[in-house]
Amino acid sequence: MVKKRAKVCVALTTMVMVIAILCASEAIATSSTFSFSVIPGTSTTGAITNYVFVAENPAGYSDTVTMTGSIPAGYSMVPPTSGWQQVGTAELYNGTRLIGKVTLYSNSSDPSGKVDVVATIYFDGNSSTTTGTKDVDYSPGGTTSVGPLTLDSVTLQGSITLPTDNAPGTVNAELSLPAWLKLTKVVITTGDFVRNPPTEGDYSFMLSVNGEQTSEEVPITRGAPPTAVPALTPSGMLALVSILSIVIALATREGKKK
Repeated sequence: MVKKRAKVCVALTTMVMVIAILCASEAIATSSTFSFSVIPGTSTTGAITNYVFVAENPAGYSDTVTMTGSIPAGYSMVPPTSGWQQVGTAELYNGTRLIGKVTLYSNSSDPSGKVDVVATIYFDGNSSTTTGTKDVDYSPGGTTSVGPLTLDSVTLQGSITLPTDNAPGTVNAELSLPAWLKLTKVVITTGDFVRNPPTEGDYSFMLSVNGEQTSEEVPITRGAPPTAVPALTPSGMLALVSILSIVIALATREGKKK
């Protein structure tokens, strides 16, 4: 299989797609104890599916985190066609405690060009929610920017350019966290808007955070071929001709009776 490798600020996307989600996942990606997994809903070529990204580092991160990366060429996004479809969700954890959640929904008036953002931060039993609407470009090579966006004492800014068939996409982001806040785990789930590459192969998702990298390889396999229509054998062809002859003869006889 053809090996294709490209860096990515995890979460395609995505999601593209969902820059806020992508950037959040990168914020915890460097350490000898770091673990990273990419789970496609379907791993066949050309399939439109969801993706789950899990990044975890028990040591956690705080202060300023700088992220760069790229998305493998061949991946693409399928724009939503109706409003209030869940494009993607990111859940942020400190240990087992949920400290933040960002959800992107397709906008009702412009589902293929805008997303409605619902972001909630949880501190000491309280919560703070921010909502807004953001332009998004789902086209190959399209660029979407976000920020600076501030939720309480957390600031995020960045941009994402989606890949094309031949060129990888790029991601640049910066996340500022208060010194007292540790981010140890991010779980990102995309909606069924990610289209797998059309070519089978091993696609390596890579993160670069503060100059360090890690990766997870996703094998994309060819789907089952369509069921072939059985060819007619000589005897089968003869039988078919005989049946047609009988049908024609009966039709002719009925016509004469009239």
